[in-house]
Amino acid sequence: MKDKFKKRIRIIAHRGACSIAPENTLVAAAKAYEIGADLWETDVSVTRDGELVLFHDRTLERTTDAEILFPGRKSYRLSDFTLEELAVLNTGKVFIKSDPFGMIRKGHVGPEALEAMKNEKIPTLAQGLLFTKEKSWTVNLELKETVDSVPSFPFVEKIVDAIRAAGIPAQSVKISSFHHQWLMEIRRLMPKVEVQALVARETIEAAFDPDSPFDTFNIDQALIGKKMMHRLIQQGKRVNAYTVNRVKKAENFRALGVRGVFSDFPQVLVPYFQGKLQERLDGQTKK
Repeated sequence: MKDKFKKRIRIIAHRGACSIAPENTLVAAAKAYEIGADLWETDVSVTRDGELVLFHDRTLERTTDAEILFPGRKSYRLSDFTLEELAVLNTGKVFIKSDPFGMIRKGHVGPEALEAMKNEKIPTLAQGLLFTKEKSWTVNLELKETVDSVPSFPFVEKIVDAIRAAGIPAQSVKISSFHHQWLMEIRRLMPKVEVQALVARETIEAAFDPDSPFDTFNIDQALIGKKMMHRLIQQGKRVNAYTVNRVKKAENFRALGVRGVFSDFPQVLVPYFQGKLQERLDGQTKK
């Protein structure tokens, strides 16, 4: 019988374990690590005073209490706030109140976990890298195109400086972005760090370009199909899919040759695939 689970798929905790903890925070990263995700993904943005922080949106309203603590501000763009201002914002209480994935309401986040996250803050890139290094783990840094206030800000150079300052092994960091020129700059400055080109519907042809300098593409899961995967695999490319939250979908992608899936639910996907892998190993032992 053909071994269905010979091809292992990597589970990448999207913004950490963001369905059960505030996204892009250290507590979300810690949850993902405890669950056993292969690595975690987080977003890197820039403050008004040129500091690198882990945050996804251009603005602060959805995931922080910025409107309460700074009422009447003309702008709530992250790039219009200093690091000192961001340091007082709370992401934990906002997550608990909004319960974006309904996991708290369904009883999947216990009282101790809620207590631990209630004062969670926006972390700096340095804190995220230190956490990853201390765990001997791996992080995928998505470079966000949110440098609104200072377009000339040396984003890539600052990212490289932070990685070097953290002393984290190059193989423990992967960098992705929709801004592919940044990835080329990263490769030039830190050739040992793997770069991954993010692809959406409007840029999908970039993945099929035989002269593309990239070996790995992170592609919107809605665009991935059998013909696409065959074509990319034939070209020697690797594909990760985002964002995959259902076991069946992840199963289908594994069968197509997708190498990894970004998921908001690593707590669901990791146990499933680890269990299937153990079943395979147990079966081989009995032969």
